[in-house]
Amino acid sequence: LLILQATQLLKHGGRSPTAAASVAILLYAGHNLTAAIVAPAGGTWTDRQGPRTVFAAGAAASVLAYGGSAFPSQHWLLLAGCFCLAGAGIGLAETAESTLVAQLLPEGLRGSGFGLLGGLQSAGDLLSSTIVGLL
Repeated sequence: LLILQATQLLKHGGRSPTAAASVAILLYAGHNLTAAIVAPAGGTWTDRQGPRTVFAAGAAASVLAYGGSAFPSQHWLLLAGCFCLAGAGIGLAETAESTLVAQLLPEGLRGSGFGLLGGLQSAGDLLSSTIVGLL
């Protein structure tokens, strides 16, 4: 949804649809880079503070990111900040949720627990992709 929203906003900034989509895709690459950078720090933070605190920080970053992207700004720098905040949210939340699953489940069920977590995440990805595709 971030790419779609950014493309729509950037088109109104005088860019062609192709240029707007290209910038939006580059912004998403920044999102993924931020997630990759933040995840190891999130792991260290999780070891020190526990997964619930880190997950809450990831959720807060995501709320700020998606809330900020709802404002009609065509400035790519503001959009880049929103994409990076969303990436930070993913990097923190995914690290914390994996740790929480590992902590909560006994050793004999951890594989199944991670399999269920991955399945639920994939189902959510499929559902959201389908909805975005229909929109």
